[in-house]
Amino acid sequence: SAGTSWTFDYTQGFAGEFSVGSAYTVHSIEGFFGNQGGGAGSVTISIHADGGNIPGNVLFSAPMSLAANVAPDWYGLSGLGWNIGAGTYWVSFVTDLEISGSMPGNAPDPLDEYGQYSGQAWLDLGENYFDYLELGIRMDGTQVQAVPEPAGLALTGFGLAALGFSRRRAKPAESLFRKSPAMEMTGIGEPGRCRASGRGRHRS
Repeated sequence: SAGTSWTFDYTQGFAGEFSVGSAYTVHSIEGFFGNQGGGAGSVTISIHADGGNIPGNVLFSAPMSLAANVAPDWYGLSGLGWNIGAGTYWVSFVTDLEISGSMPGNAPDPLDEYGQYSGQAWLDLGENYFDYLELGIRMDGTQVQAVPEPAGLALTGFGLAALGFSRRRAKPAESLFRKSPAMEMTGIGEPGRCRASGRGRHRS
């Protein structure tokens, strides 16, 4: 429903799956989340190898600082220079003990698969189980080419917005992110807890 929002704190983190058809250098990663009820803390953003229905081994990881009492918006890391080859990956967002906020759902162009981190582990409850999360994630990068002619990744929209990033079941040339106007966050409800034992509940 409109306004769905998921609790985002030390007990519950999230990830989204994406695929690339060729090598890329990732320059920035952002998620749409807030820290409405927590103190200043940090969010660790990572790129993982594909672990099937969940994120696999961490390939790259770095923390970002998040101020206290901030509303949901795009927050993340830039200047990364993380190099990935063709394949399927996961990007994750996990907080420290200080953060207590939410990560809104209902991205207009969601990824094909999402994951949830609870109880200090990624939950494997079957393929596409957490697709209902529909979280906002976006990335910026440059395609690595044999002849140096960088193809910029224009990342816009609410979802993993990156030209050249394709969904697992999409054609290789199809962008994971379609260009779209900036998402206006309206009607966001109270944070809802996504339970490890089943689908999350929410209040809209």
